[in-house]
Amino acid sequence: MPRARKFTKTKVCTDCQVRKFQKDFHYSCKAVTGRREKCKTCTRRNHRVKYHGMTQEQKRGLHLKKVYGLSVEVFDSLWNYQDGKCAICKRPQADLRRALCIDHNHLTNEVNGLLCARCNSCLGWFGDSIDGLMAVVEYLKSPPARVIIGVSNEAIPTVDPSKASRRKFTLSKANSSLCP
Repeated sequence: MPRARKFTKTKVCTDCQVRKFQKDFHYSCKAVTGRREKCKTCTRRNHRVKYHGMTQEQKRGLHLKKVYGLSVEVFDSLWNYQDGKCAICKRPQADLRRALCIDHNHLTNEVNGLLCARCNSCLGWFGDSIDGLMAVVEYLKSPPARVIIGVSNEAIPTVDPSKASRRKFTLSKANSSLCP
């Protein structure tokens, strides 16, 4: 029967100055030892002291400043400039399930605008590449299957995106000859 492994390595918490086992410290990839400098108990206590008395607006302001370098006033002016809508698809916040995302450049941390989750994901998939997005536009203008089948773009009726169903697939009248 294998024996339970004992924690033999210890370290001293920089906050409470108590020697504790390493399992009592959170993991950290940045620390040389692989563990944080403050023990879990001190970390929880400090977090409670810091955030317990804050209002939601103060927490929001702290998050915006820490993650994006924005003040609440700058965020609100960006929101008003976009009328509370996604900068790409123009859907209003009221029509969305989730809040608008703050789109930013991950290398420079420069904020670009507010996007819905769908548009933000699309940009992310293409790595914010203009060339990649232009290739998508070209693909939509001239899909390979239409070239092979011989149907021009003019023969295919346009569909209002608000009325289009994502779950149903129907062939247009121009392609009805493909049905068995």
